[in-house]
Amino acid sequence: MNKLLSILIILFAITGMFCPGVSAEESAVNAPAETLHKTQTPAQEEHFAAETKLPQTCEQIPDMPQNPLSEKLRITKYDYSNPLKIPIYLHIEKHYRTNGDTKPGEEFTFVAERNVYYNGELLVKRGEKTTAKLTHFIRRGMNGIPSILILEGFQFENLDPNKLDGKFIKRGFDNTLFVLPLKWALTPLYPLGSFSNIIIGCEARISPKDDIIIYYYPEWVVD
Repeated sequence: MNKLLSILIILFAITGMFCPGVSAEESAVNAPAETLHKTQTPAQEEHFAAETKLPQTCEQIPDMPQNPLSEKLRITKYDYSNPLKIPIYLHIEKHYRTNGDTKPGEEFTFVAERNVYYNGELLVKRGEKTTAKLTHFIRRGMNGIPSILILEGFQFENLDPNKLDGKFIKRGFDNTLFVLPLKWALTPLYPLGSFSNIIIGCEARISPKDDIIIYYYPEWVVD
């Protein structure tokens, strides 16, 4: 143990010999301001004071050039704390079923099922049509995983779209409810359990009979 300590001490001593020292220039750079001030001549002190002198009043400070983008930028005010919401009942205009050509960006037309009022004002008239876009689409897959549709961007003539919670999600029938128990039951009978992987999920369907509800928050503050 003593030999090991002796070896470590010797190694530290040797490595310390190769550490670079601090040069005179580095010492001058890292020296405190008071030390530098003492080494300056009167002429140097006067020149330094003139260079670093600041204006004494606000009028002496020159105006900063304005950024042309500053006029376009503004602070957004919002308040989503008010929970008051008004349901809007819709149904799709035509029956739809996902297929191999389904892709995000498709538009769907919906029809309002009833009049929507707020404070005596008619916001949405029965029969009024609106559109929404398919923003996300998950294709059906193996193991019974169904396809999923997400529609967003509902627009109404008299409603602020920023106050709409307009997201509609539709998924096909979930075959995993049958696939997983079947897989567990067949797993001891190798390789029969793996055959359940080929079971495909169902396509998503939207029918005119489906009740679609989105919500409008009239007291939300979005500026």
